[in-house]
Amino acid sequence: MNKEILIKQVCGCMLLAMIIMMNQSVFAGVSATRGLEKIKEIPAQDVEIGIEFLRINLDEYFSSGEGETIEYEIENGDVSVVESTLYDDDQLRLSPLGTEEKSATITITASLGEEELSSTFVASVKQPKPDLRLLESVSDQILRMNGNVLKLNMLQYFTSHPTFDISYETLVVGENLIEISFSNGMMDIVSTKGNTGLAAVRLTATAGDESLTEEFTVEVKDVVTEIEQIKEFDDVEMQSTDAAYELDMSEYFTCNAAYELSYVGYSWNTSLAYVSMEEGKIKLNVAVNQEGESRITVDAFAGGDVLKTEFQLTVSKTEINLVKVKDIPAQSMHENEKDLTIDLSEYFTCSEGYTIIYEESVSDTAIATVSVDENILTIACKADTIGTVDITVDARIGIYKETSIFELMIGKVEGVSDVEVAQLDVYPNPVSNYFVVDSPGVGSVEIYTNQGALVSTYEVNRNRNRIEVGDLVSGIYFVKLISGDSISVGKMLVK
Repeated sequence: MNKEILIKQVCGCMLLAMIIMMNQSVFAGVSATRGLEKIKEIPAQDVEIGIEFLRINLDEYFSSGEGETIEYEIENGDVSVVESTLYDDDQLRLSPLGTEEKSATITITASLGEEELSSTFVASVKQPKPDLRLLESVSDQILRMNGNVLKLNMLQYFTSHPTFDISYETLVVGENLIEISFSNGMMDIVSTKGNTGLAAVRLTATAGDESLTEEFTVEVKDVVTEIEQIKEFDDVEMQSTDAAYELDMSEYFTCNAAYELSYVGYSWNTSLAYVSMEEGKIKLNVAVNQEGESRITVDAFAGGDVLKTEFQLTVSKTEINLVKVKDIPAQSMHENEKDLTIDLSEYFTCSEGYTIIYEESVSDTAIATVSVDENILTIACKADTIGTVDITVDARIGIYKETSIFELMIGKVEGVSDVEVAQLDVYPNPVSNYFVVDSPGVGSVEIYTNQGALVSTYEVNRNRNRIEVGDLVSGIYFVKLISGDSISVGKMLVK
């Protein structure tokens, strides 16, 4: 009998050892799969004909828990529709091929060691819409009689998608006063000899199947324009990274009060710079990474009279290195939490000697507001409001820009609206199976979902407390520690 019992005990120990080894193997496999994560599926993409490429940042859809480098493979279902290439290791670029509207199924496979995850989406090549828009209304014009010419730059008033040309037609009431023609985007209005009066013009701009109509008047007068240059232009020096350089034309020209001045600017070296107009100002826009010189001509018009002047533009090439180090990760707050701050210098860098200018926006200001002071982004949530918003941060140096878009989730925690709440440190964070909190005394820990649902409650003692949460599903949770009269709240990410 003793021998049989001994054999049974030995067999039981061997079986127990095998079960432990199997569980360790399973847990090891589970732990390994936590390294690579698919954040969300890549949605369907529209790729417009005429663009160079559509950019998709793959780190918005896949992540590695330990910050390891993910390798990507692209499977393109129809290489005759779109060209799909990988750029900078984690950026997918889709370029349209041909001029027909077609679709291709694309699968992105992310690999980390032996782990693989994939996302499949449809890329549709589509014809762009004309997107004809009015930049500013055409104001009433004054023209001197006897064959004077008034020039209006149509690019100042209308714009469309780059693949669509804009055509113009006019209907004139008072044809004995003026004649109108178009050439290279310019409208020429010519007064007839010996006639004065008021002509009405209906101007129709057409791009594709879209049209816009503007109406204005042209008054023909027998009055001297007295157009005069009151200040000489200085030569302008710019860096190739500079934003547009503005010149206010009212500082340089004047005319008889019976007329209005209009302006047209030209660059003699369009590969170096181009000139645009906006509300009486001329803007000099330089090309990226170019250097050299260009003559700039400015024509001032009044009543059909023109006064021409020129100055020199010199552009020096400046190398700049604006880099997005990494995307700002998703953030979370509870509805009564104090402001959340993010140091943007951890996410954007640039060459020494340059200053990054930040522009920030939030998708719903009824839920949260954002502001930037130097390099610090401050997020303030509206009291007693929960929800999710997208926050966009643009980092700019001159014409260079990098963008990071991240999600802010504002959740609910019961019992913190009318009391002072301290910040609770939860570690390690992100959390796998447990987390630790330090309590000033005996109390309790409550865990809430982002919607304010109480998940579980634990009793805690003074000092260090280990809380097991291996049964929680992945996501963001709020942790509330109650000890005596004090309440503190923290956040944790369960992997």
